[in-house]
Amino acid sequence: MSSGKLFQLSGIALLLGSVLIILFSLLGFFTSFGGSFFFMFLGSLLVLMGFSAVLLHQSQRVGWLGLIGFILTFLAILILNIGGNGIFPAFHAYYIVGFALGAILLGWATMNAGTFSRWAGICLMAGGVLSLASFVSLPAFVTTIGTMIFFLGIGWMGYQLSFPGGAFSREAQPAS
Repeated sequence: MSSGKLFQLSGIALLLGSVLIILFSLLGFFTSFGGSFFFMFLGSLLVLMGFSAVLLHQSQRVGWLGLIGFILTFLAILILNIGGNGIFPAFHAYYIVGFALGAILLGWATMNAGTFSRWAGICLMAGGVLSLASFVSLPAFVTTIGTMIFFLGIGWMGYQLSFPGGAFSREAQPAS
């Protein structure tokens, strides 16, 4: 299978996973739907399966900051969304800070790399900043909005990987 096809499949996984996470985060505002954990788990699993393509697509341009941001974000998504909040609850705050720092670093590196839309990088950084809302006594929905904004950026990157010539891909340039 060609690398282009693998990027496309990874992009579809990112896009579908992000849509699931955003929809069921939004649904959590209005209802206590019991099946939302399953769909959040499935969405996180899809995002993690395609997430390495984000780094590989821009690997020549993101440098160490992008790599550190990718690793922190990947581990935080793995532990928080796949493992659930029940895994090592004493370290929950460290996972949130790791996610925020990783999202901000990866978003910054993505914006500077220019391989994805700048708005995707901005969404990653904004989601990382808003995920820290629980530490400054803001309502919990602010953190949820941050999560949705972060996954909007991930979904945007997935779209750009899946449909390189699409309407929202005009700003992106491939890595050389």
